[in-house]
Amino acid sequence: MAVALLLVHGLATAAAWQPAPGQVEIPLWPRAVRMRAAVLVLPGGGYQVLAMDLEGTEICDWLTARGITW
Repeated sequence: MAVALLLVHGLATAAAWQPAPGQVEIPLWPRAVRMRAAVLVLPGGGYQVLAMDLEGTEICDWLTARGITW
């Protein structure tokens, strides 16, 4: 399963979750620099196999077909 996070408004910087060892912060650029919305696609995990056709490619194809390429 893929998770799509739509970032439209927010603080100058924010974290997607509370950082801890092994986790990552996702910075949001200041409003003066950020000019449009962004979509972040986070594919789910295929722990033992590579599931290329099931891990976010369908939602990315859907977004690209609608002109959302960033």
